[in-house]
Amino acid sequence: MVCANITSNGNKAVAGRWSRTGLIWLLYYLGWRFAQLVAARRDIKGVAVYAITFDDGRKEECFSRIEAALDLIEHYDPSRWRSVRAVFNSIFVLGNRSILGRCHHRLRMCEISESFVVSKDASPERIASVIVHEAMHAHLLNRGVPYTSELRARIERLCTTAEIAFLKRVPTGGEVLKVLRRRMSWPDELWSEQVAIRRQLDELQRLGTPQWIVRLIEKRVIGRENRGRVIGLASGGRLGQPRADHCA
Repeated sequence: MVCANITSNGNKAVAGRWSRTGLIWLLYYLGWRFAQLVAARRDIKGVAVYAITFDDGRKEECFSRIEAALDLIEHYDPSRWRSVRAVFNSIFVLGNRSILGRCHHRLRMCEISESFVVSKDASPERIASVIVHEAMHAHLLNRGVPYTSELRARIERLCTTAEIAFLKRVPTGGEVLKVLRRRMSWPDELWSEQVAIRRQLDELQRLGTPQWIVRLIEKRVIGRENRGRVIGLASGGRLGQPRADHCA
């Protein structure tokens, strides 16, 4: 009888966790669907590209730069272009510079920072390399490779290797290649979760976020990390997104 009660309580606990997880994913999915409805959209090479901005000039710049980046991938590396199309059917230009890009593999979507896309140093080669990087993350996740703290540095180097392989085919990719090769020599500590979280929090402070909000986010995020929950972070990071997706 005692064993029956334990089993029953255990099943209820598991069911409760699944219920909460299902609700989180439903809200996550609906949130992005709503964002797509209110965003400007342009179909580029079979990819739905979304951008949320009230500045028509900025919107057109986002679309034109994404198109130039996709042109590079398709023209210089057709096999990689097919690989990108296999994992992404949409690109969403959104957010601040602290996150260059991240993949939402279950939504088949690549998210890229708007402020990065329109910045002076965001060449088509650089934007294309970010898309290639995120596509590699999506492929690994689709193959069941978990993005854990232990594997983080190895996975990031693998995704950076994909960028380098692509840019070697692009005649104008030399400057970005130099940056990526330096990144490959980073010690594992620079790929750590804590460094990425700190970079994200510093960016929030730079943007003028009140200190008490930054401290609250820091407390919650570090608490989750200490409980073993993975927070996917890319060139900047993300805070509190469901763990099954990854950004890079």
